[in-house]
Amino acid sequence: MEHPVPQAKISESFLEHRQVYVEPWLDRWILPNPFVSLLFTALRPVGVELTDIFFNKDASNVGESYLNISIRRLNAAVRIGLDTVTFIAANPNWEQAPRLVQIFDGVSARIREVLQIRPAFQEATLSFHVTQGSTDFKISTAALVNRDLVGDSLFCGIPIHRNDGPLISA
Repeated sequence: MEHPVPQAKISESFLEHRQVYVEPWLDRWILPNPFVSLLFTALRPVGVELTDIFFNKDASNVGESYLNISIRRLNAAVRIGLDTVTFIAANPNWEQAPRLVQIFDGVSARIREVLQIRPAFQEATLSFHVTQGSTDFKISTAALVNRDLVGDSLFCGIPIHRNDGPLISA
């Protein structure tokens, strides 16, 4: 009987996508907060309850104020600050990634409707802690770089530096 070959596994992962707006929307940060009812209605079908929505109680200044909406079923959250919207996923089930993207995109569209403006820029961080199983990372990433130039390593990656930010792939 042949034993299955262990595959590489993602033991931990993190995604953060931040949308930054040019001007803060202080005039929208009122009670009742327009984002609470709008997003509660939109996210209720994915299990968001009123207990999943809260304001940052540890803010030491206005810039640290945000509304947090936890999407527990997907190990995700949305944080709405005074000039940013941050989408976070910690150790999500990556098979659910299309659903997560759909939800984040829908939330973003609703926020833009309320604000009547688009983000000035966006930035994303995606990190994985991968255990290799039987995959040889050294061999599978060797083609990404000139091994004679960079020398020996456990695996290789490519940093890309552009005007709008860096991208590092491995």
